[in-house]
Amino acid sequence: MVESLPAYSSVGEMVEELRRAGIETELDWQPPQDSNPALVADWDLMVREGITNILRHAQATRATVKLSPDGVGWLLMVEDNGRGMNRLKGQGLCGIEGRALRWNGRVSIVTAPNAGTRIFVRGDCGAVTKEGGERSERVNDPDYCR
Repeated sequence: MVESLPAYSSVGEMVEELRRAGIETELDWQPPQDSNPALVADWDLMVREGITNILRHAQATRATVKLSPDGVGWLLMVEDNGRGMNRLKGQGLCGIEGRALRWNGRVSIVTAPNAGTRIFVRGDCGAVTKEGGERSERVNDPDYCR
C-alpha cells in the first residue's frame, strides 16, 4: 500500500496514486479562472493532505476530489468511503485549516465510524490581509491551528 506521495505531485498525479492503490477515484477539478498562483499551491497542498490521509488511514475503496467556483470564492472537497476519523485535529488537518485561513476559508469535516470522511474547504480568491494591507502572520501561517 502507498502511504505517501512523491515530493511534488500535481492533483492528477495524486489522484493516480489513489487509483494505483485500488481506490476508485473521481476527479472534478474546475478552479476559478485566473486563480492566484499562491492559492493554486495551497489547493495542491490541501488536496495532498486529504489524499495522504486516505492512503494512510481510511481503508477506502472510493474517493472524490472536487474543486469548483462557489459564488465569489471556491469550494474544495476531498471525501472517501473509508473507516472514518476518530481524531479531528492532527497535524495535517491543522495545515489544511491554516492554508484555508489565508483565503478567509473555513474547514468542515464530516465523519463517522465506518462511514467515511468528507473534508470541505470554502474560501475567497483573494488573500486575507490586516488593516493597512499587511499580511497577518498568524492567519497566513499554514502551521497555525486554532
